[in-house]
Amino acid sequence: MGRTLLKIIVCIMVAILVVIFVFWLCMHYEMNYKKTVCDTSVSPDGKYELTLQAVGEPDWPFGPANGKLILKAGEDHISQTDFTLRDDGKKIRSSCWKVTWYDKYVEVILSGEEQSDEQVLLYFNCEVEVNEKPCAHELRRSYIRDSSHRGESVNPLLRRCPFAAGKALRS
Repeated sequence: MGRTLLKIIVCIMVAILVVIFVFWLCMHYEMNYKKTVCDTSVSPDGKYELTLQAVGEPDWPFGPANGKLILKAGEDHISQTDFTLRDDGKKIRSSCWKVTWYDKYVEVILSGEEQSDEQVLLYFNCEVEVNEKPCAHELRRSYIRDSSHRGESVNPLLRRCPFAAGKALRS
């Protein structure tokens, strides 16, 4: 009787530990690896599709969120890039990006409360370029400093914008 009771107690303990371990694995997957489509943008000509994905959940309590941008032409995967959004612990959502389609690339501006805007250029030839855009107050400060020293009336940071010459297809 004593051995049977001991076996039952050990089996119950092992079962409880297995359930706890499976629960922990599920939570770990949800928090770190689960990919959720947050929004999609389609080019004006309908050839290309850009998907905004959240990867996992933001770090607790007010940490950054990881995400992914995926550019496709039909079913063909053209390019993708990973990013980290610092937005006061908020999830990645459709309001944190702005998409503009051009002839040769798509521009994405990622915005978070705790970071400067991040510009991501996904070219249709598989190249990806990531730039940090200066905040509005940095642009104003630079404009005042540069125009007072050089007598320029146009902000040089805006003039050197790499996408200013591109033809916008849609805002």
